[in-house]
Amino acid sequence: MENEEIIRAVVYMLGADGDYDPREMQFLNNLCRQLELPRKCVIDAFRGINSGKTRIKIPADPEARSRIMDHLIDAAMSDGKIEDREGKALQRVSEKMGIPASEIAHRIGNRARQNAEPAYDIDALTADDLLSGGPKAGKRVLARCPKCGYEAIDPDDALIKGPHGSGECPFCGVIVDKYRESEV
Repeated sequence: MENEEIIRAVVYMLGADGDYDPREMQFLNNLCRQLELPRKCVIDAFRGINSGKTRIKIPADPEARSRIMDHLIDAAMSDGKIEDREGKALQRVSEKMGIPASEIAHRIGNRARQNAEPAYDIDALTADDLLSGGPKAGKRVLARCPKCGYEAIDPDDALIKGPHGSGECPFCGVIVDKYRESEV
């Protein structure tokens, strides 16, 4: 399985509950580093999710299926809990992969015991910090993405100035004006 496909699957799972928690963004940032993938892969994955074109590809190889399932479980648990929609997404994917529900429950239980406490102070992090690898001292936030929390600190950031006037989040790809209109 290609690492880009893993990221697409993980972004799909992270969005299953309709919200991107900063801890989920930390997990995604760490996974990208681990897989040695550029930020563009994450942005492309978010754009695919937003357009409805991203689907999780089921690998033929059983080891690859197990590996992707581990990443999906880790993604679902990265904010400290598995929401109902994340659980249902895991169930659908595990059924398609032929992995029994009891095996998924066992893996989730093992991870819950291993990850009882997060190793970082989530209150001190923002989505922008997660992308860059750490908080920026003395930064002044000019705009914040209403969907994922990405923070623009540069006046020329795409979140503030999009190619057609409306800001576009460089992290999740949402068009800010359209997103706000859809929330009303």
